[in-house]
Amino acid sequence: MKKLLAFVLAAIITFSVLPVTVLAEERVFNEKSGLVYISISDDDKYVVSDGNISGKIMAYVPVDLSKLSSVDLDKYGYGDLYYKNHDGKYEITLLLLYFYVLDNYYSGTAKELFVEGSIGSTYLKNGFWGHDENLTYYVNGKYPLASAGLGATSDSIILNDGDFIDVSMYSDWSFWSDSTAGYHYFVDSQGAVCHNFTAKAGEAAKIKYTSASTDWNASYSTTYIAAPGKTVYYAKELYADNCKSVVTDDEGFANITFPSSGTWHIWADGEYGKENTESIVSAPAYAAVEVSGEPEPTIVYGDINGDGVVDMDDVLEMIWYYNGITKSLTESQKKAADVNGDGAVDMDDVLEMIWFYNGTISKFSADKK
Repeated sequence: MKKLLAFVLAAIITFSVLPVTVLAEERVFNEKSGLVYISISDDDKYVVSDGNISGKIMAYVPVDLSKLSSVDLDKYGYGDLYYKNHDGKYEITLLLLYFYVLDNYYSGTAKELFVEGSIGSTYLKNGFWGHDENLTYYVNGKYPLASAGLGATSDSIILNDGDFIDVSMYSDWSFWSDSTAGYHYFVDSQGAVCHNFTAKAGEAAKIKYTSASTDWNASYSTTYIAAPGKTVYYAKELYADNCKSVVTDDEGFANITFPSSGTWHIWADGEYGKENTESIVSAPAYAAVEVSGEPEPTIVYGDINGDGVVDMDDVLEMIWYYNGITKSLTESQKKAADVNGDGAVDMDDVLEMIWFYNGTISKFSADKK
C-alpha cells in the first residue's frame, strides 16, 4: 500500500509540472464558393487601392468567398464577433469581407478598424479605410434590414455568391439630413440593379440611371427613382481623361453609342445635396458594358474614292464605272455612289454627281432621305 501511494504521489507531482495546453476552438465554416463584389467611395469618387493589391479603382471589385473564412478576427480582438448558425457552423459575413479588404487593398492595416458593440449590434466606429464613422453601406442595392425598421449589422449579414456591397464615406454629416442622399445605380429593363450590360457597336444603347435612397426615420425601406439631367461618363478605362459623356433624358436614360467593340466602363459621380448644396451626399455609380461587333462605316454620298471630299476625282470614278472602264466597286463604294438612294448605280446617279459638283444642287437625294 505504501508503494502504491508513493507511485500515485509521484505521478501527481509529475503531471502537475507539465505545461497546460489550451486548444483554441477549431472554427468550421459553412464553406461557400463564388464571388462577392465591393465598391468603396469617398465623397463623389471611388477610392484607389494602395495596399498589397494597389492601383485598383474600388468599383465593383470581385472577392473570392472561399478566401474569407481565413480571416482571423481573433488577431484584431474581435473573436466574439464570428457568426455561428444553428448547425454550429460559422458563416461568411460582411464583417469578414471588411477585414479582408482592409488587409489586402488598404495601405494601413485592418487593426485600425474599431468596431463597437456586440454580435448582432455592432457599429463601425473608426478606421475604415482611414476614415471616421461617417459612412454607410448598402447590400445588394438596399439598406440592409434585419427586420422591418431594424438595420442589420455587418457581423450578422451572411454573404452569398453574387452579392454586392457599396460603402460610401463622406467628409461631413449632411447626407443624414438631405432628401437626395443615398446611392446611384444603373438598372436593367426590369428595374433591377445591374453592373454588366451588353450593347452593339455603332447602335444606340439605352441604359437607365437611378437614385436609391432610404427612409432613415421610419421603415428604413429603399426606393429607386429615375435620375434625369445627370451626366454619365463612358470610356474603355474607368476615370479615363479622354472619356466622353452624355446627359440622361427625362426618363433617366443614358443614350450611348459605343464606337467599337470591347469592354467599356460607364460611371457617374456622387452628387451635392438638394438642401446641402455644398456637400456631397450621394455615392457614385458604375457598370461595365460588353460591346460586340463593329459599327457600320459612315457613308459619305459621292465620296467614292474615300478621301473625305466629293470632287472631280469622284465624278470621274462614277463616269468610268458607268461606262465600264472601272469594272467593279466595293460594297462601300457602291453605297457612296448611289447618291439618289434608289438602290442602283446608274445614269441618274451620274447626273446628280455632275450637278452636285457644278453647284446645281447642294445636297444629294440620298442625304435628304
